[in-house]
This record gives sequence, structure tokens and C-alpha cells, in this order.
Amino acid sequence: MSEEQGYEAIDCNFHDVLEALCTRRDICTLNHSQGPNRVRSDRGRIVDLYTTRGAEFLQMDNGREIRLDRIVLLNDHPPEDYSGKEKS
Repeated sequence: MSEEQGYEAIDCNFHDVLEALCTRRDICTLNHSQGPNRVRSDRGRIVDLYTTRGAEFLQMDNGREIRLDRIVLLNDHPPEDYSGKEKS
């Protein structure tokens, strides 16, 4: 298997939020990048979080696989809002 190009690890707190959504089977809205100037929105439940080819992914209940570092909004908030770090 080849490695995913340019994968950037996500913040651990954001990963914890995704895991909690999966565990609780909460419905969420994920906006994720699909290339330059292309953002897709998916609404549903996260059914799995996993690592493969050197990158982390989630799978939605509609079958869509989303690379975690391509998420730009989760329930209308950017990943940075879940980092637990104070904004300056």
C-alpha cells in the first residue's frame, strides 16, 4: 500500500470529539476539502475511525470515507475550535 500524500496529523482533542460522536452515534455535519476550491458537505453518523496508508480516516453511515486532515468544519465549527487551546 502507498502512503497518503502530505497527511498532517490532527489535534488530539479534535480526534477525541470525533470518537465521541462515533461512540454516541450522534448525527453531525462534516464539510471537507476535495481539492482546491472544492468543499463537500456530508451529514450523518460516523461509524468508524481508522488509520491506513499512513493517514487517519473516518467512515460515515452513507459509506463515504473522509481523511481527517481534510475536515474544514464539524457542525459549523473549524477543527481549531475543538483543540482546547486558548485563542489569542
